[in-house]
Amino acid sequence: LTRLGAPLGGHRNPVWSNNGRFIAFVTIRGAAEASVWAVDADGGTPRRLHTVMGAGNLQFSKDDRALFFSGIGSILYRLPIDPVKGSWWLLLEVG
Repeated sequence: LTRLGAPLGGHRNPVWSNNGRFIAFVTIRGAAEASVWAVDADGGTPRRLHTVMGAGNLQFSKDDRALFFSGIGSILYRLPIDPVKGSWWLLLEVG
């Protein structure tokens, strides 16, 4: 789904969206930088959605309208997804 070495960093925690449209994953670079990425399941260029220390535990909502993940300090993040276009909104909710 991605070229070897692209994006840079170790690839971890892959998760499929429930509708099979996306795969989200985390890249780790060094001790502090973890980025959440998504790629269309049929290929394409991976998109970096957010960078946060300790990103992990990726999970799509049941209706695939959001991607949830955790960060250091048990912070929960929510990234909304446009259900029609499949685009990722830039709004990031922290709880």
